[in-house]
Amino acid sequence: PAALGRAIASAARSERMRKFGQMMGYPLPAYFLSRQVFAPEQITRLLRPEVHSDHGAWTSTAFGTVLADASGRDPLDQISIFELGTYMLSTLLRDTDQMSMAHSLEVRVPLIDPEVVRLLLRIPGSWKTDPATPKPLLVQAAGDGLPPHCVHRPKRGFTLPFEAWFKGAMRPDVDHFCHGGASPVFDPRGLAALWRAYASGTVAWSRIWSLFMLDCWLKTHRIGSPS
Repeated sequence: PAALGRAIASAARSERMRKFGQMMGYPLPAYFLSRQVFAPEQITRLLRPEVHSDHGAWTSTAFGTVLADASGRDPLDQISIFELGTYMLSTLLRDTDQMSMAHSLEVRVPLIDPEVVRLLLRIPGSWKTDPATPKPLLVQAAGDGLPPHCVHRPKRGFTLPFEAWFKGAMRPDVDHFCHGGASPVFDPRGLAALWRAYASGTVAWSRIWSLFMLDCWLKTHRIGSPS
């Protein structure tokens, strides 16, 4: 299965199919694969040889605690623990903290108060789902305070117009980065291949953006470059 999965992933023309191939032989729960920005083999192609590291050792250190905490729980609670210890902690709360401080705001997130979290993790996962009502425990706790059109409206994410920016004002900078911008850590061949994949629609803008911003940060702080 692992060899077949690698073949599917390498031939994939979409992120969804690539991750489907990676799931074959993947050593961790599929949740972690769904949150990956780059697969280990992609990281190897994107980094210069002198900055490669042991991805396996890093994975064990990063996810060992949440895997232990989730052990023996039902699937829904496992996913909740994975979210609490990874994506929410390192992305959602960090973004909230940075953006609120940038605008001199004090933001509180009472629904992840430790007492609330511990209580909810003692409640069976089957109580937390309802085909007719999203987030049933939260909706029930609010009583009549939530009008039906708020409860049942379609979910909407928050996105920025990166596609337009990449084709407009930012195009020269991003194009230079992906085609020989002398990055201190990224391999120019890997970056060029990633840009081609993005241009063909098989890679999301977030992959380009994450590397571009990391490269800007590294150069600003003179990390990996001759002083």
